[in-house]
Amino acid sequence: MGALRDEMRPIGDMPAEGGAGKKKSSTPTLLIAQLKEMSESDSEIMGGKPFYCNLNVDLTWIFVPENTDRQMFYLACEVCRKKVLEDPTGRGYHCENCNRHFENANPTYNFSIKVSDCSGTIMLSVFGEIGETILGISAREFHKIHEDTAAVKELTMNVLHVNALALVVRAKVD
Repeated sequence: MGALRDEMRPIGDMPAEGGAGKKKSSTPTLLIAQLKEMSESDSEIMGGKPFYCNLNVDLTWIFVPENTDRQMFYLACEVCRKKVLEDPTGRGYHCENCNRHFENANPTYNFSIKVSDCSGTIMLSVFGEIGETILGISAREFHKIHEDTAAVKELTMNVLHVNALALVVRAKVD
């Protein structure tokens, strides 16, 4: 069985619940145990079809790399947001997707967190703007401090267990 891959997307991307003239969301709110059970038993999800649900959780851990070989972000193309490669000459970045050269790249969050509720815990992958919401700092600002391991650990430890999170999760078995 493939690993369960979870991704979040901003809550603002979901239709609002209730309200005059607004479509009620069909996205269910689940406990982590229910999400895990559904992911293991639903044939469509097992076949790779994404499943969206709401989770009300507590942020219990942010995985911070011990060395600078692995980062909590990647450098992305200014146009398509795909990962760019540093130009071998050291003068900018090359996007293989766009097949273009850029002087700058956009740092974009890509890290893992562990969240919990009364039924269990689950690891989630965090991308882009959601990372900024969770850490309270832009990826560009984070890029400036990322080599200071102590500052990164302090930043991440200060956001644990602070606020309950209401997440929209995209669960997919890869």
